[in-house]
Amino acid sequence: MNNDSNSLYVADHWVINSRLSADLGARFEHVNAESTGGIVSISNNRVVPRLALSYDVQGDGDKIVHVSYSQYSGRYNEAQIGRNSPVGNSPSIDAAYRGPAGQGYSFAAGLNPANYPIVPGNARVSDATQNVFVTEGTKSPLTHEWTVSFGETLFDGRGYAEVSYVGRVTHNLIEDFVLLQGGSTNVTVNGISAGTFTNIVFGNTEEAHRQYQGLVFQSRYRLSNSWNIAGHYTLQLKNDGNYEGEGTNQPGNKSFIGDYPEAFNATRNFPDGRLQDFQRSRLRIWSVYNQGLGAFGEVSVSGLWRVDSGRVFSLAARNQAITSTQTAIIKSEGYADLPSSTGNMVFFNGERGFRQGVAQVFRPARMPGQAGLKSCATRKRKTL
Repeated sequence: MNNDSNSLYVADHWVINSRLSADLGARFEHVNAESTGGIVSISNNRVVPRLALSYDVQGDGDKIVHVSYSQYSGRYNEAQIGRNSPVGNSPSIDAAYRGPAGQGYSFAAGLNPANYPIVPGNARVSDATQNVFVTEGTKSPLTHEWTVSFGETLFDGRGYAEVSYVGRVTHNLIEDFVLLQGGSTNVTVNGISAGTFTNIVFGNTEEAHRQYQGLVFQSRYRLSNSWNIAGHYTLQLKNDGNYEGEGTNQPGNKSFIGDYPEAFNATRNFPDGRLQDFQRSRLRIWSVYNQGLGAFGEVSVSGLWRVDSGRVFSLAARNQAITSTQTAIIKSEGYADLPSSTGNMVFFNGERGFRQGVAQVFRPARMPGQAGLKSCATRKRKTL
């Protein structure tokens, strides 16, 4: 698969007056994804803006307010846009041997393809691409981000502090849809029917969503010409949604959103809640001390203190078999086939991402179920 991306970026800086300035930009993107057989999955254009304002409160550069709004195009993941291509997903033919009896590596009849007739009744075929389609005009997910920050120089220039608010909302996530109105396809390979399967249609959707809000506190202080200390603290206010977008070693993994909606629902299979990377608090404090050694160069000693709050967890069971009730519903609706149990995650209590406690413990690494983590790291460096 050839995934060709071309982009053009323009930016301009405007000084509106002695205190107010603006940065304006835009990014043009053209993407074309084509695979073996001339199958074009993606061919589209998009323009995403970048807008930022900076205001000097007193006109001396000590107190600065920043406001920005940006849009970001996500990556086109081959696991999603390449499902309708034969790349890594080629058709297969399994035929039974119908020649004379024999055995061993020297048995010529066993190596003769003519003794494996590819005819109905003797061959089993499959082609996972014939009933998979990508909706025309499908684009990568689009993230809207807005930020507001205030920074101030402190202690006659020896220190600095800044607080920022960051908000992000992701739209147009890519999902697959298995619906009655999507139709079905009789899959055939070499004239042999593999059966009739419900069509799988990939496209953008607003049913899947993600949202983030957070506060970031940053500060630094110069204790002396040789010694400084700095740190930042991130407070996640929200990191919610119903779409993780990946599984273990499975980037771009699809969910059951939009699949057989008569038998699967949000409460049981894709509830809203905190996403796996939700972490309420994260603190980093570090210090660097430089000592000159004259003709022998310079020695630097640094230390880093990390404090992380607990992660979240979900009470869920993975890859659960389709229940008899779901099977009956799907058949009664008239679907041509049944879904696989792969990826069928069942959430208990209809909630995603329970929050862990805030207790802190000392460990060299995080273990499952651990509520929090503190750790320290030191480093020495010598320059000659």
